[in-house]
Amino acid sequence: MVVVCGLPFSFGEHPGFIAYIRDTYNPSFKGLSRSMVKRDIFEFQEKHCQYLRAYFEIMDCRVVITTDMGRSPNGFDYLTVTAHWTDYNWNLQKRIIGYKICQMKKTGMYIATTVLEILDFFGLCDKVISITLDNASANLNAINMLEPRLCPISKYAFHVRCAAHILNLVVSDGVKLFENSCDKVDNACFYIFHMHSSIRINQFKEFCNACKLPFRKVPKHVKTRWNSFYEMLEVAYTYKEPITMQFNSHNAYSEFKLNDSDWDEVNELRIFLKSFYDATKFFSGMYYPTISEILINICEISYIFSEYKTNELFTSAIEVMITKFKKYFFPIP
Repeated sequence: MVVVCGLPFSFGEHPGFIAYIRDTYNPSFKGLSRSMVKRDIFEFQEKHCQYLRAYFEIMDCRVVITTDMGRSPNGFDYLTVTAHWTDYNWNLQKRIIGYKICQMKKTGMYIATTVLEILDFFGLCDKVISITLDNASANLNAINMLEPRLCPISKYAFHVRCAAHILNLVVSDGVKLFENSCDKVDNACFYIFHMHSSIRINQFKEFCNACKLPFRKVPKHVKTRWNSFYEMLEVAYTYKEPITMQFNSHNAYSEFKLNDSDWDEVNELRIFLKSFYDATKFFSGMYYPTISEILINICEISYIFSEYKTNELFTSAIEVMITKFKKYFFPIP
């Protein structure tokens, strides 16, 4: 529970946890010390690693490796290495085989060395068919160093670029231009939901009841995540009536009030972005194969570009998105 829920090792010493166990299971329970929890977790990890080493030794199939950088809540950067393979029953398997804290600058040499250490520990150096990485320059350098060491079946299929990351790059460039056209809706949602005003939230509940809609908050638009922009538009459009009623009632300037043309623009944008949003969610799947659907989604996105490039609202954004799209998926039109 401590690992799955991301709880601190000291959770076993918390008075509330001790009281719950005493009342429910064992009246003589005295708690679990931090050192005891830490020791048990590391012992379990060591046993599981040894099991995986034995399993990989007798496994006669190839594996696909995925690596990515992430940052923990305490501010440390970590390199995660995940192995994917198909077992004897044709079930897709996925295991995190490496989770290393980055103690040096994240160069191509550091990434390649760390990945090789992990693969060598599990005996997978001669069983890797491909590695999936995003498009950072350090990762490209790491691929060049890993390729001669791992001896892939095909050098053309060895480095599989992360399709979800590429799609995020494409859409992010276009969304920057869309954001200005939806400032009024963005400001309205921020005014109602994200200024920590319980009075405004209660007023919105009343407007929802008047419009016969169940209450819910509109997600916050995070500037560094384009999909949060789509999620905000999707929910805001559903609640356009109560949002318009509340925001306009507190706004004395007519040029800043929401009107039907603003919501028509929001509707066009959310319809346009929906295919990108759905494709990104599908590409980010973990427990099902995604590569077989990538070409289908790429072709669909290409069709969307051709359909919207004559629309005045999307002209400038489409040009930027097509340029980035063709950088990775050329010569698909």
